[in-house]
Amino acid sequence: MKILAQSYGTFFFVAAMVWSFWLQIHGNPTKPGPEASRERWFVSENEVSSQFSKKPLVLDTRSFLNRKVNPIQQAKPISWEKLSREDRPNQGKLLEKQAVLKELENFGIEKESEVLVVGDGFSGFGEEGRIVWSLREAGFSNSYFLTGSWKPKSLEKALNSIEKQNDSVRKKKKGSSYQNYTIEKNEILSSLNQAGFKVLDVREPREFSGSTPYGESNGGHIPGAIPLYFKELMKRDSSIRSQAEVEKLFNDLNIKKDDTIAVYCTGGIRSAWVVGVLRTYGYNAKNYPGSMWEWSDDSKLPLTR
Repeated sequence: MKILAQSYGTFFFVAAMVWSFWLQIHGNPTKPGPEASRERWFVSENEVSSQFSKKPLVLDTRSFLNRKVNPIQQAKPISWEKLSREDRPNQGKLLEKQAVLKELENFGIEKESEVLVVGDGFSGFGEEGRIVWSLREAGFSNSYFLTGSWKPKSLEKALNSIEKQNDSVRKKKKGSSYQNYTIEKNEILSSLNQAGFKVLDVREPREFSGSTPYGESNGGHIPGAIPLYFKELMKRDSSIRSQAEVEKLFNDLNIKKDDTIAVYCTGGIRSAWVVGVLRTYGYNAKNYPGSMWEWSDDSKLPLTR
């Protein structure tokens, strides 16, 4: 009996210890882990008044007709070509940094400027994202492109509401810690087939298969590239798909957030827009500005159909 009593005592002691340990792990609310590092590149009309610490400079990449029919007061028209080289096959590449800074100075953009870029959204080619990518490459990290459905009058109202707020009360937005969102052809070539390196082709399916509707020297795609048309990341109202939707899409493509993702199109326009979306959602994406204009022009570089 004495031995049996000792056995029961040992059993209950061990059970109490296990129960105590379980409570330490599960009995208290789980503390949230640190939020993933994100760089916000885009805003909706409803978010404009809370995103900026002062009324931003508005750059308009929309088509000429769209600007005339639906003008935005005080917006300055700009095209991606204004900040890019014109010589083939380097059309998609940015001008040298000092030349970019000079062009931006002509638009009134200074070191502390906050900039909102509008574009044609679903009916466009991602020009608004390209301008934001260009600005951030030049060090202007308080630059964002507008997404979703919006109207000039309501946008102007949101912008004017910022101007009326007390700047001393508002928290000034800090710039991004990154200023390098570019990857070049030699980096891509040397990294092909390496673990943790993915190449994303965001052109139309016909381009991926070999068609050259936009002036490429040769048709095809970079070997191993994963096709994903850039408009798959937005809805028809020009809003960006949710983070959960994009993460599922990329999981299905076997692309992880810690992969280095080289994104390309024809001249680095659509791909720049995609980089903005992916970096906002925490992906390590970089734009290949030369894209197929440069890659297909070099006979030494591999192409697949």
